[in-house]
Amino acid sequence: MAGSLLGIDVGCSTIKLAELSGGPGSLKLVGLAVGPTPRDAYDAGTILDAQALGKAIAALMSQHRIGARRAAVALSGTENCGLRVQEYPSMPEKELKGTIKQDAERLFPFQSDLQYGYQVIGQGAGDTVEVVVAGARKQYVVEWCKVLAEAKLQPVYFDLAMLANVIAMVEAAGTHRRERCLMVIDIGQRTSTISIVRDGALRFVRTTEEASGQKLTDAVRLEVKPDTEAEAEQIKLAYGSVSLEAGQQDTYYEDDFLSSAPLTAFTEEVNEQELVISVDDAATGDDTLVLSAQGGADDLFGDLGAPTTGALFGTEVGDATEDMDSAEAAAPGHEPLLPPPPEPEASAPVEAPIDDFVLDDDMSGAAAQSDESYTRQVVGQALVEPLALLAGEVRRTMEYYRSRHTDADIERIVLLGGTALLPNLSEFMERELGVPVEVGDPLVAVAVDHSAYPPDQLKAEAPKVAAAVGMAAREIL
Repeated sequence: MAGSLLGIDVGCSTIKLAELSGGPGSLKLVGLAVGPTPRDAYDAGTILDAQALGKAIAALMSQHRIGARRAAVALSGTENCGLRVQEYPSMPEKELKGTIKQDAERLFPFQSDLQYGYQVIGQGAGDTVEVVVAGARKQYVVEWCKVLAEAKLQPVYFDLAMLANVIAMVEAAGTHRRERCLMVIDIGQRTSTISIVRDGALRFVRTTEEASGQKLTDAVRLEVKPDTEAEAEQIKLAYGSVSLEAGQQDTYYEDDFLSSAPLTAFTEEVNEQELVISVDDAATGDDTLVLSAQGGADDLFGDLGAPTTGALFGTEVGDATEDMDSAEAAAPGHEPLLPPPPEPEASAPVEAPIDDFVLDDDMSGAAAQSDESYTRQVVGQALVEPLALLAGEVRRTMEYYRSRHTDADIERIVLLGGTALLPNLSEFMERELGVPVEVGDPLVAVAVDHSAYPPDQLKAEAPKVAAAVGMAAREIL
């Protein structure tokens, strides 16, 4: 291994960086940082300004003295990538490859800019085989390579964010290896990703916009009516605590919600192996990349090596992810703390009392109380409906998966993302779903210098950095 690997996960509101060292069973945290995503640089899986995003990553690395030069990026964004599970008649490998090549353009919406890979994952019904096909826009990886070049980083791996979450929670943390069927819910700023891990391997992924950090902020803004969205975000973070007195299972969606639409159109099942994409077309002479098990020679998102001069990697190439988010390296070391990023996801509590905002008429009289407990009550009640919708989506996904795999019962649910830290959220979800729910900690089995990263600070960042930790651990585990 040529030096440590920097895991990078960029979302709409935050950049997460993680650097690990050591080996299986002896992981050590070398560097960790969370900072704001520059406004107008990245949005919902689309890079809007590669230079600004690269400079922000470089600045965050410098601030926290992260010295890794090799990068592994967790990719997300349904507009730029996708994953499909298909059944094909059994046939020789060469014939199957040609069939999938013809089929790939039908499977993904970005046919003219497509790079794809596939892997046979097992027998289908009758004389058929099941194949997972991953595709992505070539230009997406080109843009990411520009970002990394601006940050003076060498691109090594691009991987799916939900797969990186699985590496972090199952392999790095090691706390969920015993569960036969685990669900991981990553609540992002714009979307939530629901993944099912069976026997330690990712088997099913679904992305939904029904509940997200943004939907919660919108609910608070509708209830409290602050002047700006930023104020609503601050109120949510300062006073947000999920009410356990409201929100029974069927309160916030219709009785036929679970059967209102099939999930097949937006649900994917995947193989146990790690999917990664190589952006070196020379490996196959075309846009086809062959998937293999983790550690094999033909990883879909494989080892990229150093970029050549001129066109990136010799050609304009691309990446794939899943559907359902200058100067020399600084000497090793860390800032004493991970400062809260100056953005909505970690804003300071608002100074104005809740009665400075106009509440709904039915609450205006009670607003005169103007104490913190009432503020928390109002905000907590505002959060119940969107969170109940998320619980409904999760339950619907569980029932759909169980209908296809009758021996698969979800044993535990793990929450990731900044929203996972909302007080009482895990208790609320557990009550709604009838399954044990916990906030994920990808660093629980990683050795940490607590003089550099105090436990309380680390606990507040842990569920946000799972994908970055998973990418950083990719070569180690």
